[in-house]
Amino acid sequence: MINALPEYTPAGFIDDNLPEGTLVGGLRVVHLENLCNRKEAVVISIGDPITKLRLFERLQASSFYYPQLIHQRAVLQHGESVKVGEGSVICACSVITTDVLIGKHVLINLGCTIGHDVTIG
Repeated sequence: MINALPEYTPAGFIDDNLPEGTLVGGLRVVHLENLCNRKEAVVISIGDPITKLRLFERLQASSFYYPQLIHQRAVLQHGESVKVGEGSVICACSVITTDVLIGKHVLINLGCTIGHDVTIG
């Protein structure tokens, strides 16, 4: 697995409940409708699966693409035994062992351990 973090610089985050341009944690708020006609890398980092699915359904008509973000301090088994789907996020200090399949848009939060022979949808 490669670490995707140095490859991407966050341009902001989508939040339709705050005024566009508002700074939060050093990132600017962007409204979804202003991004839909642009080719952007988007990661849906919402933990709630129902909210995440609803947002993904809204984004499907756009030209977005969904990179994997794997923190440089996450530990993944080398080789082909760990597969990570598009748009998935693996946070720092997570450990993923052998023969693990992580589906699309999965959030593996800070410090999680996933043992061998596991599939996460």
